[in-house]
Amino acid sequence: LKKSISIYNNGYQLSMVVADLFALLSTLFLSSFIRLYNLGEPVSTYAFDYGVIVLPGLFFKMVTYVMSQAYQSLGNSGTPFRIIFIGLVTNMILEPVLIFGLGPIPALGIQGAAIATTGAQILVFLLFHYFMRKDDILCRTTWMVKPDKGLWTDIFKIGFPVSLLSAAHCLVSLFLNVLIATF
Repeated sequence: LKKSISIYNNGYQLSMVVADLFALLSTLFLSSFIRLYNLGEPVSTYAFDYGVIVLPGLFFKMVTYVMSQAYQSLGNSGTPFRIIFIGLVTNMILEPVLIFGLGPIPALGIQGAAIATTGAQILVFLLFHYFMRKDDILCRTTWMVKPDKGLWTDIFKIGFPVSLLSAAHCLVSLFLNVLIATF
């Protein structure tokens, strides 16, 4: 049990570091990334306006993957499914309200879509946090421990090849999308 808790602690820590770095780098290179597509001024502006709101919120999305995996490693896939479903429904409800406005809520357009997406991701993160405390998963773990370099190395060794495969898939998709955008 102590080894499992240590793995959870270090997995959370590593996911937070990676999520922060990815969100920071993505935000810094957003303009360059959008220029790759050569979409024209109005669409590029929309993409930038959406990205500057959504990319910093990636932290919540990436950390919830680890929380979901913690549940699944314990044999419980139902709780993550329900939490993610709640986030999806929340996003589906908030998107049209924030894009087009409703009553006193003004129409926010593309920024409204980004706020809805980020808000739903934050809700999912908070729900995971709540249920992990309730189910005594987080009560036994803490993110504020000294990192175990050996565990970080082991986690990195396992995750890095999978990350490279995902990155290769993303690069192929990026290349194909850039080609398609020219049409």
